[in-house]
Amino acid sequence: METIYHASFAQMFIERVTPLVLDAFVMQLWVTPLVSSLMNGAPITASTGFIVAVVAISAIATFLINITIHPHLPRLHIITGACDSPLFRSVWIFSSAAAIRRYTGGGGVMSFTIVTLLPLLYVRVPCLLPVVSSIYAILFFSLTTGRSFLMLFRQEGIRPTIDDVTPHDFFSIGFHWVVFLFSTIHHPIFMSSYTYTSPPEKAYVKNEFWMSWTLTSVPLAAFRSMVVVLCVFIRETNSYGHLYQSHKIIEFMETLLLYVTISTFTAWVHCQHVHTNTLRNILSTSVVAAACGMIVENIEQTAFLCLLTPAAIALDVYYITLKGKVKPHKE
Repeated sequence: METIYHASFAQMFIERVTPLVLDAFVMQLWVTPLVSSLMNGAPITASTGFIVAVVAISAIATFLINITIHPHLPRLHIITGACDSPLFRSVWIFSSAAAIRRYTGGGGVMSFTIVTLLPLLYVRVPCLLPVVSSIYAILFFSLTTGRSFLMLFRQEGIRPTIDDVTPHDFFSIGFHWVVFLFSTIHHPIFMSSYTYTSPPEKAYVKNEFWMSWTLTSVPLAAFRSMVVVLCVFIRETNSYGHLYQSHKIIEFMETLLLYVTISTFTAWVHCQHVHTNTLRNILSTSVVAAACGMIVENIEQTAFLCLLTPAAIALDVYYITLKGKVKPHKE
């Protein structure tokens, strides 16, 4: 009986815990800067009610969008084939590059290598690589949560110096919500395009509670809404020196765990194509996405990229999925 228990626990972690951890990690990279920017750019006279309203609207919008999209995801992947587009998956690389830029205070050769070139060195990607990424993500969350609550307790970093603290105008707030809605719609489609979990009917773990996370939309939508609320309390670190010296070792370990989680998970992302995609296609989209993530400077530029992305993905799907082959290249 003891052997069966350990096998079930391991399989439970692989098939049920790992997807939730990676789901939260991917969300945290794009939710935290958006919510933080909305709050840091609030009018000086804004009351606590404004912050509560931002959090409530974000959580409710996340719940409604996820509960609406979730039942249609399998059919959506079959009809559109968007998950087979390198451009579709490169949105994750954009978020990763932007996160590394925030944590390191700017772009650089090392940051660009982490999200673009290092994942391509995994010649053979083991099936348990997502589990490794989730373990790194758990350690990252542990350090981030501990440091964030310590900063809140000491009243440090309430307005991060990496952001513009000028109050947002009406148009800037609108651009924030455009980016938020785009990311909220893209996220469930992106996360449902992976094959690292077993099909529900063939899963080793037959626990009804964990099965409900896969088969119904309400628990997963509630989970993602909860992640949005928790991201309000996260204070991202950066290299602008507003942290005390005692935080430096935590800052270093946090950034290191961010790097290894992004690089290992990105290696897995590159393997999730149905049709054959050449290294040339994957590398080109990775370079473009990473470059955009590192040079984007304001929410207006990000919103423009979000509006441009669906058309670019549609064009990529046309050449790859509808024609049943990769885009031709002239030598």
